[in-house]
Amino acid sequence: LDLRRNTACFTWRGVICNWDGTIKSLSLISIGSGSLDHLRNITSLEHLTMQNNVLLGNIPDWLCDLPLKRLILKANSLTGTIPPCLFSTPTLQVLDLSNNKLSG
Repeated sequence: LDLRRNTACFTWRGVICNWDGTIKSLSLISIGSGSLDHLRNITSLEHLTMQNNVLLGNIPDWLCDLPLKRLILKANSLTGTIPPCLFSTPTLQVLDLSNNKLSG
């Protein structure tokens, strides 16, 4: 997602952008249900907080390809196992997946 020409990017609540308009940080708390799939093309994402939603399904492996430093997906309805690649992502400093329906 490239928002270089969209100055609103810098004023949206819960969104922090890099100088070039690409999204650096996304914080969506208590917004409702859905999945993480619609975030797949935000390749510059370093901080992702989506807590107290009703996110459904598995945690996708493609999250490991992002330069994430912080991933907070607590208090959702995520299922399945935690992708092993999250534990070896070199940039990831904070991982909170508590209060989900994860196994393994």
